[in-house]
Amino acid sequence: FETTSLQQFPLHYYLHVSLNSNTADVKEGIWALVTLISLLTLSDQWVYARSDLRFVVATLAPALVSKRKVIGQLARTAWGVLAWAFTLLPRTHPTWRKPEDPSLAHTELGARGKAFRFLNNNSVVDLRIYLIRGLLLSPSEDDVDATVGEVSRALLVLKAMISGSQRADYETACRVLQRLVCDIGSGKQSAGILDDMRPTSQIFEVTISEDAPKKFKDVAQRASELDLERIRVLSEAEIVYHYSDLVETWAEAVERTVKLSAELPTSLQDAWQSLLLMKADLTQENQHLASTGGFASQIVDILTKFLVTSEETNVQASCLVVVKRLWSVMKNVFARSWLPAEKILASVLKVKFTLEDER
Repeated sequence: FETTSLQQFPLHYYLHVSLNSNTADVKEGIWALVTLISLLTLSDQWVYARSDLRFVVATLAPALVSKRKVIGQLARTAWGVLAWAFTLLPRTHPTWRKPEDPSLAHTELGARGKAFRFLNNNSVVDLRIYLIRGLLLSPSEDDVDATVGEVSRALLVLKAMISGSQRADYETACRVLQRLVCDIGSGKQSAGILDDMRPTSQIFEVTISEDAPKKFKDVAQRASELDLERIRVLSEAEIVYHYSDLVETWAEAVERTVKLSAELPTSLQDAWQSLLLMKADLTQENQHLASTGGFASQIVDILTKFLVTSEETNVQASCLVVVKRLWSVMKNVFARSWLPAEKILASVLKVKFTLEDER
């Protein structure tokens, strides 16, 4: 890397050295990252046509795990700029208007599709959230076909966060999922679509001040923070279109909860309620919510998935607690006469539990 980049990409070489040197002070790291952020900002969408893009990632890698907090924050900001540049790429290529197809060769993709794969494959730690934010930046439209590329890929990235090794990623993904479906039944579109993700000008303005290192601590923290409220909420039309994928994503999050023997997050309970309401109808006879018999069977199948067989008592207990929580949500949504209580109880009784009395 160093020999090649020194000859062909000298700027990235010196940035890389300044961030990797054990003797470099924080000023050198700040200079290196602000220079890189400036380069990415000026390149905007054309950064994905640069031959040195792979060196940008190589330059950011050590900074993202730096023990110096301000360096890590600036590196996250730089990655956010890459996500912003991605949003500027055209959405016109035929392959983008369809769900991601891993079997397609890189050469068969448009510029946006190639950039998506690059960011998705190279995202580390919790950086995938920037990609989700960029994917859902475009406003929803009445024609849901226009946003199939964005929403389907956002859910794909969300699933990767749920199944990843970092528990923080899983917890963030649960909150994002809840936000995506939180407007079901509200008839309104939440905020998030006006956020263009452009890097804050304060990053550049503070550089020329005499006490830049001190001021950078606050500026870098604000620039690197990602408010989940800025992520766009899906429209009801989009939720209907992607309902199966949303339920599948939610189910994977619940299964991860069971494996962790963790408390079911409130965000997943709220998302479950929203997904149920999407299928609910108000009956004229008793003014209670109900749904089709087919959906009742689907609910039983979903809850049965969480009743896993395990020799670990904590996992067994987690299964029962999770199903109980989800059942409580169902009772708050549907009329008792409609709920498939007997079928769910029968599914529970089929599972062999070996819970011990720990009194």
